[in-house]
Amino acid sequence: MSVKRSPIKSNNSKSTPIKYSSDSSLHLTENTEQPETNFNRRIKRRPDSDLSDCTHITMSELKGMLDDLQTKQEAKYDEIKFSMDTIMKQNDEIKASMVFLSEKYDNVLSNLKKVQQENIDHKKYIKTLETQMELFEKKSRASSIELRNIPKSETENKQNLIELTKSIGLTINVPINNSDIRDIYRLKIKDKTNSPIIVDFNSTITKENVIKSTIEYNKHKHADQRLNTTMLKIQGPPKPVYVAEALTKKVKHLYYLSRLYAKENKYESCWTSYGKVYLRCTKNDQRIWVENEEALETLKKGI
Repeated sequence: MSVKRSPIKSNNSKSTPIKYSSDSSLHLTENTEQPETNFNRRIKRRPDSDLSDCTHITMSELKGMLDDLQTKQEAKYDEIKFSMDTIMKQNDEIKASMVFLSEKYDNVLSNLKKVQQENIDHKKYIKTLETQMELFEKKSRASSIELRNIPKSETENKQNLIELTKSIGLTINVPINNSDIRDIYRLKIKDKTNSPIIVDFNSTITKENVIKSTIEYNKHKHADQRLNTTMLKIQGPPKPVYVAEALTKKVKHLYYLSRLYAKENKYESCWTSYGKVYLRCTKNDQRIWVENEEALETLKKGI
C-alpha cells in the first residue's frame, strides 16, 4: 500500500496549506487481497501415499461386501433351487396321483355303467316275473269267490264252510253241490276272527252265477234285508255278508284306489270282472278299464 506524504518545507516559507485525504478504496484493496492469501493457504494437496491408502481400503471393503453379497445370493439361490426341486417333485407326485385317480375313476365309471345296465336288466326281468306271477295267480283264482264278514266259529272246518256256501246258494237261488266246490278255506290273518273265506269252484260259470245272483238279490233292498249272517243261521247280531271275486293282492289295491277315485269324482259305479277293474261315470257312458295305477293317474290328470 502506498502512502503519499507531503514534502517537508521550511518554516520560513509561507504558503497555503495543502490537504490530503486517505484513499477511499483502501479497505476494498485490503479485503480483495486477503482472500487470495487465504485461498492459497487452504488448498494443499495431500501426499500421493495417503490418497492411495484410502483408495486401497475402500476397494478392499467393497470387494468384501461384494463377496458377502455373492455368498448370500448363492445361498439364497441354493435355497430357492431346493424349494423348486421340492415343488417339482411334489408336482410330479400329484400328477402321478391324478393319473392314478383318473384311471380309477374311469374304471369305477365303467363298472357303474355296467351295474346300472345290469340293474335295468334285472328290473325288467323282475317285472316280467311279476307279470307272469300275476297272470298265474289270476288264472288260479279265475273260478274263486271271496266271502267276507262271516265270523269264525270255534268248531269250524272245511265241511262247515261247504255247508255255509250251500246256504248262500239257496238264499240267492243258485243251487251249489259238493261236487261244484274244488276247495274251500279261510285266509289266516293275524288278529282277525272274520278273515275272508275263499271258495274255489270247479268252473268259472258257477263262480259268475253266484256273484251275479248275489248282486241281483241285494239290488233294490234295504240294508237289513240284504244278504246277512242271520239268513245263513249264524248266531249273533246280523252282519252283512259280501260275495266278490277272489282278487290278487295287486288287483285288490288297484280296486281300492279306483273306488276312492270314483267316490271323489262322483262316478256311478266301480266293479271287477274276471280280475279286471272297471269304472263308469254315468249309466250311458262306456266302461273304463283301469289296467294299472298309471292308467288311474292318467284319469286323475284328465289326459
